[in-house]
Amino acid sequence: MWTILAGVALTVAAPDLHLVPTPKTVKVREGGFSMVGRSPVWVCNSSPDDAYAAEMIIADSAGSFRWRDRKTQPYVTVGRTTDAAIAPKLRLLNLSLPADAGKDAYIVSVRPKQIVCAGKSAAGTYYAVQTLRQLIRANMDGSLIPSVDIVDWPSLEMRGWQDDVSRGPIPNLAFLKKQVKELSHYKLNAFTLYTEHVFRLEKHPRIAPKDGLTADDIKDLDRYCKKHHVQLIGNFQSFGHFANILSVKGYEKLGETPNVISPAKEESYAFLKDVYDEIAPAYTSKLFNINCDETYGLGEGASKEMVKKDGLGNVYAKHINRVNDLLKKHGKTCMMWGDIALQYPDIRKNLPKDLIVLTWGYHPGASFVDQIKPFTQMGYKFLVCPGVSCWGQIYPDLDAATVNISNFVRDGAANGAMGMLNTTWDDTGENLFNNNWFPLVWGAEVSWTPAPDISDTVVPMRNGINGTDLTRQHVPHPRVASFNEAFPRLFYGLKDGKLSRAFWRLSRLRAWPLTNGLSDQAFWRAPWDTDPRVAAAAADPGFAKETSDVLSMILKAKAEASRNAETLDAALVAGAKAAYLFAQAKVVAELPNFMKIAPASRAESAREAAESLASQLKTLRSKYEAAWKAECRPWWLDRNLAKFDKAIADTSSLATVPLLEPNGGSFSGKTEVKVLSMDESGEVRYTLDGSEPTDAAHLYTGPVQLEKSARLRVKRFLPGGVATPSVMALFTRMTRPCKIETPWTAYGDHAPGLAFDGLDDTYFWSYGQPSAGSSFTVVFDEADLVPGLTVTTGHPDHPDDYVHEGVLEVSPDGQKWREMAKFEKGVAKTGMIGFNVKAVRIRLTKDNGNWLVVREIAIP
Repeated sequence: MWTILAGVALTVAAPDLHLVPTPKTVKVREGGFSMVGRSPVWVCNSSPDDAYAAEMIIADSAGSFRWRDRKTQPYVTVGRTTDAAIAPKLRLLNLSLPADAGKDAYIVSVRPKQIVCAGKSAAGTYYAVQTLRQLIRANMDGSLIPSVDIVDWPSLEMRGWQDDVSRGPIPNLAFLKKQVKELSHYKLNAFTLYTEHVFRLEKHPRIAPKDGLTADDIKDLDRYCKKHHVQLIGNFQSFGHFANILSVKGYEKLGETPNVISPAKEESYAFLKDVYDEIAPAYTSKLFNINCDETYGLGEGASKEMVKKDGLGNVYAKHINRVNDLLKKHGKTCMMWGDIALQYPDIRKNLPKDLIVLTWGYHPGASFVDQIKPFTQMGYKFLVCPGVSCWGQIYPDLDAATVNISNFVRDGAANGAMGMLNTTWDDTGENLFNNNWFPLVWGAEVSWTPAPDISDTVVPMRNGINGTDLTRQHVPHPRVASFNEAFPRLFYGLKDGKLSRAFWRLSRLRAWPLTNGLSDQAFWRAPWDTDPRVAAAAADPGFAKETSDVLSMILKAKAEASRNAETLDAALVAGAKAAYLFAQAKVVAELPNFMKIAPASRAESAREAAESLASQLKTLRSKYEAAWKAECRPWWLDRNLAKFDKAIADTSSLATVPLLEPNGGSFSGKTEVKVLSMDESGEVRYTLDGSEPTDAAHLYTGPVQLEKSARLRVKRFLPGGVATPSVMALFTRMTRPCKIETPWTAYGDHAPGLAFDGLDDTYFWSYGQPSAGSSFTVVFDEADLVPGLTVTTGHPDHPDDYVHEGVLEVSPDGQKWREMAKFEKGVAKTGMIGFNVKAVRIRLTKDNGNWLVVREIAIP
């Protein structure tokens, strides 16, 4: 029996073998190699690299292999394709590498009486051994592993990942080594640590935390990386994202803004020289990532005159050249994020010619060619940089990450990319890296052999969960389905792919509105920040069941896993956080019912509910702390635990805090807001401008009537001079009576109505990157003449979050649409419209590539 699967455009290769990454060519033969006894392993050269790889075979299958002695026949031969002992074997087996296969190419042949693992280079031999280990791990049937011939090579030269170590979590050295050992098993070969201020410098000792990275850490990690054929790339943020350094007393003088180091000050370059003189020599790689992205505010400080004279782009380019010169003295080639070069195309000719550009984008787009072509046209080498969509998330968004990683890598490979750098970011400082293995290994899968469009097919479910967005079944592309089956077997030593399904179900809990996209922000939301009516709709028992089922699946897998079982604690924390969101919504939904019972009983019921929630939070705090310590150094943990402590204290006071009904939102005409009081002692005071209420503020005696936008803040003053935490909600009166329809999820409290309230300081902000064809629609209660429209998107604090390509449309009936204007630099305008307008909409004509702020839809 033969199974032959080949070519870079393969959809699934040898799915029954569960190999990651999927090999280019596989021939499955009859019979198998018996793992009975202790088969001898022979390294047929003097390479210590090949010996280290061979040791992995012995260590991974204790009792099945041993080192060969001189009297025994070599059943397992490890070495190079050109070795004198291997080349004849390969000729007899009729196996050879393609002439154009890169240095990482390898051959694995398993026959009943012998195994050959041969690489074109030391890295190739290492990868051959990893494939053999996977064959053993995922395919042993009794004592046999299948007879196969595998000839394999990568499509991309560099296949890497980045760990953000500057936004909170700093992994301990043992965990960094774990990343290297595990991910090199899937043939990733490049690694970088995103570094802002966490490197402990001898010349500038006050910048880094005391348990930051040291030069000795990096040198130790660098040596370990080399053993696993991973290039550890140097890294230091060298322009934007400088706030952590500029906030240290004495360093603020280097700032252009509080977040950007100034190119107008020679002291800046003296500082950067000091930094590079210490950091660069710790890395043996010739590559060094200077980052230099998101330099918002450049030209607003000391460089104002420089920018006025030379232009912002040229000032930026000059800085890159000066940094490049500093690193050239250390023999480094600079890598740099490409966002500024995309915005200012004229500067590309002024950048160093050997610069390697990192083009990034994290949305699940159908195409990324527009983010690649500008650099290929200028002749720059480049890497594509997708992401695992973990930032600000309780658990990574696997739907977004899987498509983003696959499509970006596919387009990069098709257009000459050097490789891929798959990114993790820790924006909120709370992320647990152990939740990122699945999308990182998926990056290994598609960077070895890029995948076609892997979008899911979505079909109705017969037994959907009522009242939720999960009344759909996602049928994965065969390439994804194959990966789903392989990953739990290889990474956890499990016997099937059920754990992958648990991961997907956990990720898709973000479809329930109460999770706000499964965001960290949703978890920290105090109970009183949820409208009881919204909570009542959100407290769907289907969510509780789904969460419980997912947790049960992960717990079962942890008990059965033979490898990496401890990493599942991070997923269990994520599932427990989701379960808490349901429990909190359920309590908030019950609060109006407490108002129907006697005050004493009401307060007691509220206290019991609050104590139950606080108890869940205390348990979660303990589990989170343990999961953090399994990965990270102590720094920053106290800040995350302080969030738990505040949440526990807030929740414990739920019985006394005054609650608003509704708890914010947009309205047309007039609205009234009630205060729900579980505890009626003392008095409630309120303000309408968001200021903290004092005992002289408005006294609450009945529903507050609102006829205009307000920031309503209330506080209970208890007997004895004690006051509760205050509760604030934003109420915005929309410009005209209407409703807003959009599939775009709001980030945090940036609700859709804030885009049509006449206030410049409020805005709608999408959670995630809206896709082509999606829209934001304002439907008026009554059709009427509109004297004109001005739609403004983007925000000074989020300058890239505007409509990049889209149109402004109007409709007389909400059905037929007429284009009135195209968006230019995030703004669309139209004059008098000559017919009654029922609806206005913003429609994207291309994937936005960024989150989207709709500042205001203004009618004169």
